Amino acid sequence: MSSIHNDTAREARLLLPVCVIGVMLLIFAFNAHGQTVHMLSYNNSNWSDQDLFGAQTDRNSGVAGFPTTPNEAMHVYYVSSSEHVRQLFFNGTSWSDEDLTTETGGPVAKTGGSVTGFSYQNFQYVFYPASNGHIHQLLYNNSTWADTDLTAQTGGPASDGLQLVAFPTTPNNALHVFYASGKHVQQLYNVGGGWANQDLTSLTGGPATGGI
Repeated sequence: MSSIHNDTAREARLLLPVCVIGVMLLIFAFNAHGQTVHMLSYNNSNWSDQDLFGAQTDRNSGVAGFPTTPNEAMHVYYVSSSEHVRQLFFNGTSWSDEDLTTETGGPVAKTGGSVTGFSYQNFQYVFYPASNGHIHQLLYNNSTWADTDLTAQTGGPASDGLQLVAFPTTPNNALHVFYASGKHVQQLYNVGGGWANQDLTSLTGGPATGGI
């Protein structure tokens, strides 16, 4: 694998996660002019645009979105111009904005860094690189948000900040985060006994990435 995301995707300065909820297709993207997050929705007939009126964004960073179960609520995560990780969520009537960095006391995000996440077993997991390159997890346990420095916890190397992807696997209920450090692809994983780090490039003997 030469890179988790290619250079063209990075130069586009946005990520477009797609969430399918019922018959509606939802795409979340940064507005190139007002620098706020917009939702493009398709109802099987027409496309429409909606400004979600969150904070001003870091235009070089990514955006992540996913639904939660069983309530099928929509959630969008992005990095603001102050490098705070924020959440936009739909409560069934309107969209609200929440500053997760302030709420958890976590560090600011790396300028231009990515954000990714998923919902699993009704919890919300959000991952981002802090300004020092450490990968942080923001976890919502249906009560409160909490921040964990996964790099400090595992002793893994710092992230370049631009390439980040995460997902759970079944049936082992394992959590996985992949990122680039230098020219190596790294994995943070949790199979139930705590987080650990693997250098997948060294482990597999694969080629170096096109990273920094």
